[in-house]
Formats: sequence, structure tokens, C-alpha cells
Amino acid sequence: MPEVMRIPVALPFDDDHDLDMTFKTILSDLWYTVVKPIITTISNFYGPEIAGHIHVRWCPTGPLTFLPLHGAGDYTKQGRGHRIFDFIISSYIPTLSSVIRPPHDVTDTSKISILAVACSSPKANCPSPARKPS
Repeated sequence: MPEVMRIPVALPFDDDHDLDMTFKTILSDLWYTVVKPIITTISNFYGPEIAGHIHVRWCPTGPLTFLPLHGAGDYTKQGRGHRIFDFIISSYIPTLSSVIRPPHDVTDTSKISILAVACSSPKANCPSPARKPS
């Protein structure tokens, strides 16, 4: 069996507080720039009463694949309504084709809906549906 080489890594943080604030900043940026606009669009379609009952399957590409979308939120604020898990259930999928075909055990496909959001860059004005699809 080959020998395992361990290399100590020094993080660029002076203490745990700096590390904690860095993670909170990343999660907050994800919340305000990526996740919250998508949740707002979903709520505009189906109403705020759907909170906690929608399952979003994330299919991130590029740099977003390395970021924890499922943990997005503003952790400096107290109470409900500031974190992703207050609104949706998250999971990840490797490709969009994995959700195009319904699972074998689904008999009523009329209840399946897909909302795909694509942006060419974080600064792009992402398309936002203006009305509920018919």
C-alpha cells in the first residue's frame, strides 16, 4: 500500500472569526445574487404559500459548481425568510436531461413543471418570466 503524504495547509485567516465571516459573506452573496431572485420568481408564479413545498434541483455550471447553493442565506439576520431552506428543498443534478423525462413511478405527468434559468455571466440581466405559464 502506498504511503500517504500529509502536507499542512495554512489558511489565510488570522482566526476562526475571519473564516466564519468569509463563509457568511459567500453565502450572503449567493443568496442576494443567485438564489433569492429565483425564489422570488417562483413565488410570483405560485404564490408565497408554496414556501417549503417546492423542490429545486440545481444544475450549476462553471464556477457555481464549487459553491454551496443549498446553504445560501443572510446569516447575519435572525428569524425565518433569510435562508434558502426557509423556502425550498434543494438537491443537485448532473445534467438537465436527468429531469426532462419523469421518473418511472410517476403516473400523472401534468403535475410536473420545469423552470430553467440560464445566465451567461453573474452580471447579466437574467431573464425573469413575467407571467405564470398556461
